[in-house]
Amino acid sequence: MTTDVDPVDETVLEGFRDLSSAVVADTKREDVAVLEGSIRAIHRDCSLVGTAKTTRVDPEAIWPPVESVVDADPGEVLVVDAGGAVREAVWGELLSTYAKESGVVGMITDGAVRDIADIRELEFPVFAPARTPRGPSGDGEVEADVPVAVGGTLVSPGDVVIGDETGVTVVDPENADAVLEEAQAIEETEGAVREHVENGVSLADAMNRAGM
Repeated sequence: MTTDVDPVDETVLEGFRDLSSAVVADTKREDVAVLEGSIRAIHRDCSLVGTAKTTRVDPEAIWPPVESVVDADPGEVLVVDAGGAVREAVWGELLSTYAKESGVVGMITDGAVRDIADIRELEFPVFAPARTPRGPSGDGEVEADVPVAVGGTLVSPGDVVIGDETGVTVVDPENADAVLEEAQAIEETEGAVREHVENGVSLADAMNRAGM
């Protein structure tokens, strides 16, 4: 994915909010990536669409990305590269509370999180591969607003992020409008198949009629 690109138009982001991570992934474009399945929503009804605010922490001395949360703009998704370290939590309820109040739309990490019940009550979207009650032992972030590797995927500042209970899909912002158009076409085709099936048409015939 790319850096130093123009902000994605809000109408494009709004369009992605009507789509699932799976439908966007079904475009199978080179400018669309999917995070590894181990990175999952930590509670039900957990979905987000926003642009990436990236940061990296030391996997040997985990520390919550306080500076990046404070610096984040409304509508951004914090993407935290913890180097896959899951012994200590990189995120919890206090940061979730501040982030939500600041307009941050969610957090994604390859590290561990804690305070699950509190975050669920906040209805703040958090995606992570692991949970632990153990707190952090570090003293700061390594660097922010740089490309990071999370879930086997390179995520850059400004990338469009779509997350839900199925998983997380990332879109190059330079081509977000084209990706959205293709994804909407896929959604429309699937809707046509669904309608045919609900009217008693066989799946094979329904797919054929819809042009799949």
